[in-house]
Amino acid sequence: MDRIVEANLEQRTWDSLGSFLEMGHKLITNIKMMNCLRSKAVKAQEDHQAEINHLLEEKAKVDHLLERKMPEVKDLQETI
Repeated sequence: MDRIVEANLEQRTWDSLGSFLEMGHKLITNIKMMNCLRSKAVKAQEDHQAEINHLLEEKAKVDHLLERKMPEVKDLQETI
């Protein structure tokens, strides 16, 4: 009977260890997936910020051209 109890205890110990290792593996997998998703989100944010910066530069160019052309437009309006 003692051998059966010992074998049963040993089996439960191995089963517990297996479950613990499986949970650890799943945890590491989830952490890696979260890091990958975070990296993708950071990259997307950087790409969007670069696009915003580009658009702001283009707007500044348009504003500058508009300031230069407004006096000409006013002169033409007065002429008409």
